[in-house]
Amino acid sequence: MVLAPNIVVRSFVAEDAERVSELIRSTLFTSNAGDYPRAELESLAEWYSAAGLVSRLPVARRIVAFAEDGADTIVGTAARRENRFEAFFVHPDWQGRGVGSLLLEALEEDARTDALRAVWLESSLTAVGFYTKRGFVAVGAPRDEGDGLVIPMRKRLPFGLP
Repeated sequence: MVLAPNIVVRSFVAEDAERVSELIRSTLFTSNAGDYPRAELESLAEWYSAAGLVSRLPVARRIVAFAEDGADTIVGTAARRENRFEAFFVHPDWQGRGVGSLLLEALEEDARTDALRAVWLESSLTAVGFYTKRGFVAVGAPRDEGDGLVIPMRKRLPFGLP
């Protein structure tokens, strides 16, 4: 893996919403297009509209990864709602360059700070390999509750802070 230089992870702010929404849309229609029908991707893209992202600020801690390239290009995003990780997206041009790992490490550190012993997520078919390599295990059958097939996964967190 070639790590991208100058990647910074920080908390999402409302002013990021348009750029994060566009990143998510781009990722859905590029990275997930082979695993899901277009209608499901359209529905998800609408859920992750800029207004939708801002409306969920009170219930989920969202983070963003951006490249310090003079334009502060947002290259990834993810969120944590209690003990669940969700809405994890890395721009297709930045996948495989360490951005996803940085986001995941930040969410796990945040969860350990809150004394969580395990975290859960519902992985897209596209991302199962990514999560498996980072210690997540499937804990149930694939399911579809109307927005695409997902695999429930869990990871136990070590005691104490790193």
